[in-house]
Amino acid sequence: MNTALNELEHLSLGVMAQVLLHSQALPLQAWRTAEHINQALGTAARHAWVVRRWLAALTRAGLLHEEGKRLGWQVPPMTRKWVNCRACMPHWAFQPAWRACIPK
Repeated sequence: MNTALNELEHLSLGVMAQVLLHSQALPLQAWRTAEHINQALGTAARHAWVVRRWLAALTRAGLLHEEGKRLGWQVPPMTRKWVNCRACMPHWAFQPAWRACIPK
């Protein structure tokens, strides 16, 4: 994968982690099932698969640990260095709400 795609993937994982933490859908030192996380996020049933894909990506990246059907943080996300991805999205005409998570 090229550098820009690696940076975008890294940024995406960071944003997913921040959403889970800030919404308290998956607090630090807690274990939740995907169903509980979707419920806590208020995810519509037709979109629950998207959150399950997030959880799988975070697990593959080593941020989440799975025990049975429950998930918990393997590595506290705040200790990771999230990339400044301005090179990935240099001139967006709109300002997404999560852009505040990107370090300047």
